Amino acid sequence: MSGCRDVIEIGRRRLLSAAVAGAVSVSGCLSGGRSNTFPVLGWYPSWGRYDDEYLPEDVPFEKLDAMYYANLEPEPSGEVVFTSENDEPNLEEFRALKGTGEPAEHVDMGFAIGGWNSSEHFSDAAATRENRERFAASAIDVLRTYEFDGFEIDWEFPTGSGHEQNTEREEDVENVISLVEECRTQLDNAMEADDREYSLSYSAPAESSHIEPLDIETLSDALDWINVMAYDLSGPGSETTAHNAPLYGSPSANEAVEAWEAGGMARSQMMIGHAFYGRGFAGVDPGPYNDGLDQPFEEYEATLDYEEVARRIDDSAWERHWDDRASAPYLYDEDERNWVSATDPEYVEAKTTYAREGGYRGVFCWELSFDSNEELLDTMNDAAEDA
Repeated sequence: MSGCRDVIEIGRRRLLSAAVAGAVSVSGCLSGGRSNTFPVLGWYPSWGRYDDEYLPEDVPFEKLDAMYYANLEPEPSGEVVFTSENDEPNLEEFRALKGTGEPAEHVDMGFAIGGWNSSEHFSDAAATRENRERFAASAIDVLRTYEFDGFEIDWEFPTGSGHEQNTEREEDVENVISLVEECRTQLDNAMEADDREYSLSYSAPAESSHIEPLDIETLSDALDWINVMAYDLSGPGSETTAHNAPLYGSPSANEAVEAWEAGGMARSQMMIGHAFYGRGFAGVDPGPYNDGLDQPFEEYEATLDYEEVARRIDDSAWERHWDDRASAPYLYDEDERNWVSATDPEYVEAKTTYAREGGYRGVFCWELSFDSNEELLDTMNDAAEDA
């Protein structure tokens, strides 16, 4: 990364000037291994540590502008806590990796609070002013303790239809706005006290039913950016085989960012997400085009990391297809009647180019351990650096 950037103040929001509208962080000037004019952000999952499969030291920091950690979670009281025994050693290692002369010295780091499996208590945490204040204060404590640069609110979802364990209230769509504003206020105070800048981001859903009820203009004023989760758009609950993370169509990345922009979120505040994984379906008939797309299935197979997707692409039993309407790849094994919503370099290049040429803030991937040979991350970097 190289260079500083000018900052334009609009209310409490900090936006970058058009010339450099892409730096992931608002924390000073970045000077790392890649240009930050169109940043690349990678997510590290807490479970990467299991069986020593993907440790903090395995992260290719030289290919990232920012790395975010998933996930911590809120208690009903609003207190932000660890979700597993992995969190503390992981965060300690990431703090060490950010030290002077270490691999991540110039990489911005943050953490998310929530996620699909850890949003159970968000409704309680946001329900009262006292709880919201406790949420923000405890998140900032974690930020300071591990010397991170920002944190992200990943409430899935204040609009409902999240995990069945979640507590829900009708007023959640209002309370999430109050929670974000409280975090912004306390972060501003922390920046003044610590004489540095911290960032606040939001994990943004891609489905219109989760976007339209929100007060997007207020979110835009309080947040530095949003990470648009343009994936998980098909899965075990789908009626037919469908793309997991299409660029176009309904639902899709394009539809999602258009909805956020229509509500008042600037393109320069939107990071567009890549799926570094595929979704497998079994018991799929060929259909009219002999490719299994949009066909009923008997069983959802699994989430497949890119290593497995790539193996199937190279296997002659599988035929790779490209959907021009969606700008998305898929695979079909007609003999075994198996179908995969895939990811591959062509898809990553197309989506990154779309984000770069469209004037969006940058791109991110979910998640780094799914791409152990870094083929997709390399493609993302190449497409990003064409800016």
